[in-house]
Amino acid sequence: MRITLTCLLVVFSATISSAQVVDTILFENFQTDNFGQWGTVPLGDDATWVSFDEDGLPPYDGDDNHRAWYYSQFFYNAEDTLTGEVNYCAATLSYLEGFAVGNRNWLITPPIQVTNSNYTLHWKSAPFQLPRYMDGYLVMAAVGSNDLFSNVFTDTLFQAASMDAITGSGNSINLSNFSFTPGYIHADSLRNDDYVDLYAPGDSTLLRGILEPHSVSLSQYAGQTIYLAFLHNADDDYFLAVDDVLVTKTQTSGTGDLNPEDFRFVTYPNPVVNYLNVMYRLPEVAEVSISVRDITGKTVIQQPVTRQQVGEHQTDLDLTRLPSGTYTVSLHIGNSVLSKKLNKA
Repeated sequence: MRITLTCLLVVFSATISSAQVVDTILFENFQTDNFGQWGTVPLGDDATWVSFDEDGLPPYDGDDNHRAWYYSQFFYNAEDTLTGEVNYCAATLSYLEGFAVGNRNWLITPPIQVTNSNYTLHWKSAPFQLPRYMDGYLVMAAVGSNDLFSNVFTDTLFQAASMDAITGSGNSINLSNFSFTPGYIHADSLRNDDYVDLYAPGDSTLLRGILEPHSVSLSQYAGQTIYLAFLHNADDDYFLAVDDVLVTKTQTSGTGDLNPEDFRFVTYPNPVVNYLNVMYRLPEVAEVSISVRDITGKTVIQQPVTRQQVGEHQTDLDLTRLPSGTYTVSLHIGNSVLSKKLNKA
């Protein structure tokens, strides 16, 4: 389903006293196949997404649709557990004909005008399998143009590692049996069970990747127009998926003991019909819970407190049984509370 964010009022209470409005600048969840309408070569001033096969090398399966990024059903958990909706994503392949190296597939956003220092990029990604033949990628930024041939993408905002060699037993999930390119290894180096699963029932030698959320600040581009790019640069691995690309603008006022920008707290869509996606980032280990209150202040949803690790987190709230109206969704972090106004359609 196409999801659009609207302005959200955020009130920080407890040790935080500030107000925040979140705007959606860009959102693409790839639920509709628009790839045929997007550019295939970056021209420098494209107003649409661009999916570009820079290397020009044929894929192992001979399918020309797999040369660049393409529209795909997600590899594993293909149906949303709450809505039952089939989940689609942008996919790309690094396993090329003849085991060729040099894979370079670019997925480039439309231009984004960054008007202040409060912009953030969110997205989700997953390799098809890991750690053997795990695909990595770069998230890059260019100012003013998307012309690859002029080497405009000079800034690397995020780097996910690829497997580049098997150094021990390839039939193992122990990372010591492989070498990797620099960067973040999916699922916090396989320590986060939320984003990995067994490749096949009973097979403990290989894992499959589940979509994992990430975010980066775009504050360094305040006052400029930029393009963002996902560069799949893994060599001779397998498949990679990217989903739910979201750019938000957050306006903050007030002061507090905690910096609100550190948490990158986002809820969408608003208004919400049935299911609310909640995303946030923890800069340190904390006791966390989420609650929803109605306009009278009555708590209508209360999740239990859990101790959560540093990093990105996401959860879906089922609001189908709530009547239409205005609600407040709150993220409780220790003794502090981050709250947003929410409209239920």
